[in-house]
Amino acid sequence: MKKIIIVDDSESYRSRIKRDLEANSYTVIEAINGEDGVKLCKQHLDADAILVDMNMPGMDGLRMISILRQEDDFQKVPVLIVTTESSAEQKSQAKELGVIAWIQKPISGRALVKTLNKLL
Repeated sequence: MKKIIIVDDSESYRSRIKRDLEANSYTVIEAINGEDGVKLCKQHLDADAILVDMNMPGMDGLRMISILRQEDDFQKVPVLIVTTESSAEQKSQAKELGVIAWIQKPISGRALVKTLNKLL
């Protein structure tokens, strides 16, 4: 089974996406913000992908990704941004950090599963 880490401060969003991913044979680890995301990613080095929200209290998604990309273990882990944001500047920064997809919320669980199946 593929392991996905979801980093998002919205409990309802995480729950909905987790349910949809698990129904499609993904294992899901949930983090509630960027700080928690960094910690959990370091505990789950076997993650197949990381889904990150942009706007979270404390550490935002780009900062979290920047910290992870400094670690050898996370140089090649696929990272997808799932956000309501659409700023060209943020998209450019994400691309520089090696983010493989920028997905606009709201996204259905079915569409996200389809995207992950193509990317992984």
